[in-house]
Amino acid sequence: MTAMKFLIPLLGLTVAVWAETTPDSVPARQEPHHHVMFENDALRILSVLVPPGEETLNHSHDHDDASVCISGSNMRGKSGAGEWSKPGQPCTLGRAGLTQWAGKAGSHAVGNTGESLFQLVLVENLHTEFSLDSTPLNSEIGSETVTRENRAFRVFEIPLAAASEKSHTHTMPVVTILISGDAQFDGKHVTETGTWVYVPAGQTHSLKANAASQLVELEIR
Repeated sequence: MTAMKFLIPLLGLTVAVWAETTPDSVPARQEPHHHVMFENDALRILSVLVPPGEETLNHSHDHDDASVCISGSNMRGKSGAGEWSKPGQPCTLGRAGLTQWAGKAGSHAVGNTGESLFQLVLVENLHTEFSLDSTPLNSEIGSETVTRENRAFRVFEIPLAAASEKSHTHTMPVVTILISGDAQFDGKHVTETGTWVYVPAGQTHSLKANAASQLVELEIR
């Protein structure tokens, strides 16, 4: 069993909990509130949905992940048979949290004590070795839009003015997520917060805003 003390960034919790790999934990991809939406050799995309009053099973993480808040609520967490933490403040819409689990896997459970649905887009980097390539995007967006990064991900926040359009290319796979607005991803009309598209490495893709929109892109290293 391994253990580490950390803040749970994907929950917006303001307290530290111990995350331990315990025998009763299930892999996150098998936990009923974690829904696998897409998977290939590089990444796995999950939709995390925890309604008010519900708790997840004790579940384990063993891949570095990036989480993007789609709907926040007051959440608490615990590890194994430990005590529940005090509820934290709801996460901020569109905020990305990065957690390094590879090589130091841990498990925990979380519970929704608030009145709103807790929803995340969770992307796991399935690599065991990571590229630290920091090549700027091939576009007018530019590398200055990188808001967070670690060994496994780069996070881009992209505001689009109404009627604007941008095209760019990533050297690594990317997941583009609509946070707000009305946009088109490579011609696909999207209006629902949390809608995402996967773009393979090296493929140029276009983003067009029918109304003022906010996007987050997760680049998988």
